[in-house]
Amino acid sequence: MELIQETKNDKKNEGGVTLRDIVELVFDNWYWIVLSVVICMSVAWFYLAMQTPLYKRSAVMLVKSESKSGNDMSAVLELNGGISGSGVENEIYILQSHQLMREVVGRLHLDVTYQVKNWLHYDQLYAESPIRVNFLDAYTAPVSMEIKPLNGNRFLLNQLKIGKEKSDNEGQEFLFGDTIISAAGRFIVEDIPDKMSAYYNVPVEVSRIDLNTAANIYHSFISTSLAGERTTLVQINCVDSNISRAEAILNALIDVYRETIIEDKNRIATSTAKFINERVEIISKELGDVENELTDFKQKNRIVSIDAAATQFMSESSKMRDELVQLETEYAIARAVERYLTDNEHSKQLIPNVSGVGDSGLQNQITTYNEILLQRERLAANSGENNPLVKDLDNNLAAVRVNLTASMDSYLSTLKLKLKKAREVESQTLDHIESVPQQEKKALGIIRQQSIKESLYTFLLNKREENALQLAITEANIRVIESPFGSSAPVAPARRMLLMGAFIVGLIIPLAIQLLRLLWNTGVRGRKDIEDYTSMPILGEIPLMKDRDGEQAIVVEENKTSSVAESFRLLRSNMDFVAPQARVVMFTSTMPGEGKSFVSRNFAVTT
Repeated sequence: MELIQETKNDKKNEGGVTLRDIVELVFDNWYWIVLSVVICMSVAWFYLAMQTPLYKRSAVMLVKSESKSGNDMSAVLELNGGISGSGVENEIYILQSHQLMREVVGRLHLDVTYQVKNWLHYDQLYAESPIRVNFLDAYTAPVSMEIKPLNGNRFLLNQLKIGKEKSDNEGQEFLFGDTIISAAGRFIVEDIPDKMSAYYNVPVEVSRIDLNTAANIYHSFISTSLAGERTTLVQINCVDSNISRAEAILNALIDVYRETIIEDKNRIATSTAKFINERVEIISKELGDVENELTDFKQKNRIVSIDAAATQFMSESSKMRDELVQLETEYAIARAVERYLTDNEHSKQLIPNVSGVGDSGLQNQITTYNEILLQRERLAANSGENNPLVKDLDNNLAAVRVNLTASMDSYLSTLKLKLKKAREVESQTLDHIESVPQQEKKALGIIRQQSIKESLYTFLLNKREENALQLAITEANIRVIESPFGSSAPVAPARRMLLMGAFIVGLIIPLAIQLLRLLWNTGVRGRKDIEDYTSMPILGEIPLMKDRDGEQAIVVEENKTSSVAESFRLLRSNMDFVAPQARVVMFTSTMPGEGKSFVSRNFAVTT
């Protein structure tokens, strides 16, 4: 029987799980704790060895504030029931869009990956890869292969799989630069001499997936956020298993984003250029027809100089003709814009914004409509036509287009009244020169048409040059503040945290098991257990002691005052007090070996 020496300070065992129980539990089971810690730490170490480390790279860019026209557009959106959000938040969403990531993946050829085995995990290769595989045909199925460079000229192709089926090209040697024909199409393996020497006879695993799947994978690597409160600095983070690939993704993402912004800004100018070119072609043809008509008229009537013949008339009507030319020019341009506005084929296109048409209010309305349409197309491209924001913008566009149509009709009506008045004045002037020959009158009409066409033609040419200059100087409203940067230490997996967690779990498991065993122990562990569960009086307590002679030990002797001997004498005194007439005492227990013989022998010799 296991015996524990009772200390002098402990008068009685209060029962339950105490701090002393836990401390004794730790010392009694230290070897299980050490074994558990070693096992847990070993499992954690092997887990870490199997994980590919991840690295973080970050870039910071400044989103410049929009011009006043952008603020005017927000005000128009609010007045028409639209939603006006933060421009920086919109740019953050666009930076994380799948559309941009697909462009990045296609530009960097990230649908093809390279990796090498590094003991228990794989190391991803990008700029460090000794080879590049160029697939010449469109994607049909996932492709995986193992390429082992043998020397600077040849390589061994192994484990070529298209989908789940192996190819017939298994185990063949090829020259770098050869066109290999397989079930997945043609591909070329090119070597990179600067990286090749370190990978001789090292198998490089190559895999190819479709572009959309690759974009979804790399999209999860990207996160964006504001670099600080009350700033327009946007921080872009990329977490990848390869540092060079993470930096390339960030640089390409910023480049694609910048190009998208420039393309969006140039769409208005491009649409305007298209409109001007179409009008220039039409006016050029009409001007040529008028000039041919004037030439034929002069040849037919043998007129050398019409200006000399009509000097007096021109001096009287020059002022009115100039006014008519200006009004006709404005009316012709306004009519062209009005036809463009009411044509259903152009309902989803940008409205050409030609300066000189209408007042500043009409110009601002056209600018606002184009900006709302650009915003609507950007949102629709990223979130679909059914997005509530897109539908709100469609309603706003319809309302603005109605207002534009009404404004343009009002402007055309005003021009018609002015033209009518000017023609009436001109008619009165012509009435005063009835003596002028009909040939000269007809010539003057042709000359007037020629002047109108020439003025309109010159005006359009000037606008075309201005628009071309605008296209040339357009720039994105962003600036890179920090190029991709980051620590060379991996951010995942968290080695210290995992090893510390494994150490703590290794400590907790054996302690928890032993503690549960202690809590589930239904045996009597002390005086308090008896007092709590029974009403029987306790006559005495015999301290446990280390086993010396087993159950045959006699610890009560004359003149011996040990704690055990004194506890037997106290028990005899209490027994004499409770049952002074008792002559036979029975000692019993629930299990053998619990000390019945030891107690009965020593109680019998107690005096």
